[in-house]
Amino acid sequence: LSIEIPFLNVRVMFCSGRDCSDIKENLIAVVPKIPSGIYIIHPENTDSSFEVSFLEMDYMGGGWTVMQRRSDGLTDFKRSWIDYSDGFGNLAGEHWLGLKKVFHILSQKDTRFQLHIALVSKDDVTSYASYDDFHLDNETQFYGIHLGRYAGSAGDAFRGYEQEQNQDTAPFSASDVDNDGCNPSCSLGNLTVESCSALHNQTGWWFNQCGRANLNGSPEHTESNQRTSILWDTWRQNGVPHVIKTVTMKIRRIPTNN
Repeated sequence: LSIEIPFLNVRVMFCSGRDCSDIKENLIAVVPKIPSGIYIIHPENTDSSFEVSFLEMDYMGGGWTVMQRRSDGLTDFKRSWIDYSDGFGNLAGEHWLGLKKVFHILSQKDTRFQLHIALVSKDDVTSYASYDDFHLDNETQFYGIHLGRYAGSAGDAFRGYEQEQNQDTAPFSASDVDNDGCNPSCSLGNLTVESCSALHNQTGWWFNQCGRANLNGSPEHTESNQRTSILWDTWRQNGVPHVIKTVTMKIRRIPTNN
């Protein structure tokens, strides 16, 4: 594999790029400052290579693979299962890397991964939520999510306030694949909900009776006064959830206790 580093005008060659943490380890000895950008990785348990976005080499020590980015509203997150499985959007901007690709990265042998969620509010307040162990079930189990210990300043919206809506271990749902636990319906306040994806404007997420988090939420209208639909309910100010402007989900390998 090769990587073009424009500002150095060189092409760095390396033989192992299983994920962004691996790329960082291989390049740090020859490149003093590894730039963010679009890189090619080849997880060890798949036959194919694929591009990933921006590695976030200058964020909290670097080595991050971006699995989701929301920033400008230019990418439509109202998508079917196949899109959420394969990925969509612009790697240099808003995108969803794809459950299949993320699964390949996370399921490499002798590896553990951290999930880091960086949030920015409409008022430019920043916050984060981090999970020290993150993995997914395979496709036949609908890429169920598994989260380790929470740390951060935004609250643990994945687990929320009630066990019934705890999204940890929930399978992924999309507009055409319903695994949200509302069988045949859920009661959310005064609402009777048959599909959490439909409630969240046909977006895909790890819903469990809808829950308190959906970072893929899409607004039904684009007027400036429309409340944002990116949901992280535990991040609040004066009891009211922050209006979230941008979010990035990123993963990084962490040392194993071998």
